[in-house]
Amino acid sequence: MTSSQDDEPEPTSQRHEIAPDKRLSYFVTLVEERSFSAAAQRCGISQSALSQQIRKLEHELGAEFIDRSVQPFELTATGHGVYVRAREILEGYRSITSFVSEAAAGTVGEVRVGLVPSLLHLGTVPVKLHRYRRHFPGVRVTMHRLDHGDGVRALLDRRLDVLFTYSQVPVNRLKGTVVCHEPYVIALQSGDPRADADTIALRELKDQTFITFTRETYSDSQDDLILAARRVGFSPLVDDVYASFVEHTGFVAAGLGVALVPRSLSRYPVEGVSFVPLADESLELSTRMYWRPDANEPSVLSFLRQMVELFEAD
Repeated sequence: MTSSQDDEPEPTSQRHEIAPDKRLSYFVTLVEERSFSAAAQRCGISQSALSQQIRKLEHELGAEFIDRSVQPFELTATGHGVYVRAREILEGYRSITSFVSEAAAGTVGEVRVGLVPSLLHLGTVPVKLHRYRRHFPGVRVTMHRLDHGDGVRALLDRRLDVLFTYSQVPVNRLKGTVVCHEPYVIALQSGDPRADADTIALRELKDQTFITFTRETYSDSQDDLILAARRVGFSPLVDDVYASFVEHTGFVAAGLGVALVPRSLSRYPVEGVSFVPLADESLELSTRMYWRPDANEPSVLSFLRQMVELFEAD
């Protein structure tokens, strides 16, 4: 290529400012192709426009990168150094743009998840969280054990992004959905005459004390029990304790009463306790997922969508 070609005026369509990183890209492409014509074709511009942009880059940085006195051209010592650093800069820029794209898609970032204690022992929420983390390793999922009331406050105070709980949240500042249901079974002492029954009707337990959650911990527990008992003709005697479903079985083993517990708990043997299915399976436990309606972090929005899909897949 002659010097006259280098000095051709840039076409009108090309007379606009080119970002420095674009000129660096042109320069790297030129070095890799070892040809102005091949590099121009790869860059999608004219050969003269490419030459103009390389000269502008040299002028702006105050050094010549290309020895044009030989054919084919050679890199100057400075040009070699610029080429190495230009590749690093461009790779860094590509890394940034890739990260921004991933962040926009919600595949990187952080999601702070709160769970009521029983959900760490029972149900499928931890399993679903594992599946999510396996498919989205770029998202840092932190898990926080919180009682229901503390979890709601943490969500409202923006210390959590998502809360999994059993209770309904009676505030209009949150959005939520039921992600799964699970039937209750009755936990009663193994020595009870009804412990070997295939099923047990709720009305057969009208003489029993029911171990339940405190209203602060899980208000729906008492409400569901009271409504179900009234439908079959009695008002239950309740003893509310500050404990998880797993710990309720300890109170049962100690002879303090019976307890409604999730069916999944019956998979784990508890000395002195038997689990009997309820004859009426309409009495069930609902697991709910809550979030703030103004949530706009892509990682959080993606997490919510993915968790709903994971539960629906079952």
